[in-house]
Amino acid sequence: MWYERCTATTAKTLEFTTSATKLSFDYKTIWKGSPDSFELLVDGFVTNIARVKDIMDVGTFEWELPEGEKSVVIYLPADATVLIRNFTIDAEVTPAKKNEKVLWLGDSITQGYGPLRSSCTYVSVANRILNYDIINQGIGGYIYDKKSLMKMEHRRLYLR
Repeated sequence: MWYERCTATTAKTLEFTTSATKLSFDYKTIWKGSPDSFELLVDGFVTNIARVKDIMDVGTFEWELPEGEKSVVIYLPADATVLIRNFTIDAEVTPAKKNEKVLWLGDSITQGYGPLRSSCTYVSVANRILNYDIINQGIGGYIYDKKSLMKMEHRRLYLR
């Protein structure tokens, strides 16, 4: 189980601004740990939720977007391994600008297990508030050991 959790799409997002009105992508679910979700946020509001338990393992998402320039975030499931390809959109996109890169270490709560909503994990909420460029290495079932960290020159490490 730990290997699968290590390869999960935890806290992975596609974030950009666009004036597009349609987007789509193919997906394939390799592993499911919990009935998590794909989520679409437009200008900070959830406009679509697709729960992993309610969709096929292979398929295509096609989402309509409102008119005008908007900020879009697509959350991939936190406790599943998902591949995406053939992303199409009917207008130009500008990748979201992020603040500093932050590495999250921890157990299942850090990984995102619990809320069963990818956008509602505490790492995802912190990312929205602080606009971090995140790398989530939380692993469900893992017990944190501070001896597993190495000192990195010119890097700050915050333990909470």
